[in-house]
Amino acid sequence: MGHPRWCMFPELHVPHCECRTEAMNLVTEIPAVGSFIQAVASELKETLSSKNEDYAPNGEFSNFEIAAEFAGVDVFSLILAQIGIKMTRINNLHNNGHSPNNESLRDSIMDLAGYAEIAAAWLDAVQADAAEDYKEI
Repeated sequence: MGHPRWCMFPELHVPHCECRTEAMNLVTEIPAVGSFIQAVASELKETLSSKNEDYAPNGEFSNFEIAAEFAGVDVFSLILAQIGIKMTRINNLHNNGHSPNNESLRDSIMDLAGYAEIAAAWLDAVQADAAEDYKEI
């Protein structure tokens, strides 16, 4: 039996009537912080900090600044492009029932959340820089 388009767990390869049961078996305990949302937020924070050390050699946005220069676009547009790429992957996995060859649907969603957080942080940084420039005038 295939998965309906709206099924949240197509990567589990089980009949739909078992999808929720199988997915719930993946969750072995309630997060230590007492909330699934808080646990995901904590995981995202750790992941972003760790990846930032690998990706950004000269400041927290340096990888995006370098990539934007290569691409000939502004940094915010580059971050939005990354968000678009992740959304396309998520849509493909979810709506077409494709099984991921590499990262899971959840991993892609976590990446999407990370890029959204980076976009918000970039906007804050730009605004803070503008405020500092204004103070100097």
